[in-house]
Amino acid sequence: MERQKGYYALLQYSPFPERQEFVNVGVLLCVPEERFLKVKFADNQRRIERVFGKQNKDFIQKQQKALENRLYIEVSRYLNVEELEKFARVRANELRISGLKPATVSDAHECLQSLFEELVGDSPRQKRSQPIQSKLKIAFEEAGVISFLEKPAPVTLFDYGVTVSAPFAYQNGHFNMIDPMRLDEDPDHALKEVGKRAFEGGWLAKAEHDKRLVVVGDFSRHSVKFYDAVHDVMRENQVRLYRLDELKPLIRDIEKSAHDHGLRG
Repeated sequence: MERQKGYYALLQYSPFPERQEFVNVGVLLCVPEERFLKVKFADNQRRIERVFGKQNKDFIQKQQKALENRLYIEVSRYLNVEELEKFARVRANELRISGLKPATVSDAHECLQSLFEELVGDSPRQKRSQPIQSKLKIAFEEAGVISFLEKPAPVTLFDYGVTVSAPFAYQNGHFNMIDPMRLDEDPDHALKEVGKRAFEGGWLAKAEHDKRLVVVGDFSRHSVKFYDAVHDVMRENQVRLYRLDELKPLIRDIEKSAHDHGLRG
């Protein structure tokens, strides 16, 4: 898969920044060529409280949200690494951004998750599950259709200020970009991923009439009713949804498309 140059930084907190004693509470990842800039914070304050004792939870959450909003509102500006470094240097309050470090990125979402688990994650005893993109690639390889797929270039939707990217694609009347979707067990977190794909898929279909988003999700930790509801939302936004554990319909469509276009495995 194509690899891009990215930059990551630690998001660190201290109630006494003048002492230069900080703990890691999150990670930032910027991949300019993918127009990707996201942060991920820890869901709890265990790291902070182990070092500094009980803290004002609301104050910390407001600082985290303010930083996240600032980055996302001015995302195009901070895709410029020099501007992002400048922004990091001028932050002098309880929540700071460490110096940027280079990273080689093949999938930005998986890279952000991996960096978070390695540098911040508070559950080292839990074995990290295999990334869904890797699971999907293995499934395509075992089905013998990986050679029918291509790596699509990211599609920037300038009217909406977002870039749609996916690791796989195939042609069947539309250019179908296949995006694996990792779903957290927490429904609130899972819905954020669902909403992101639904919006991106709807905007993609509206702006690029020959392109569609195809989503493969791991619903193993969610109910059938949850999957059915997500399926309806995706369909309303012209997004095709498949379960990771029920890929045969997607594989048959890829095989049919390859046959129609004279492709051989």
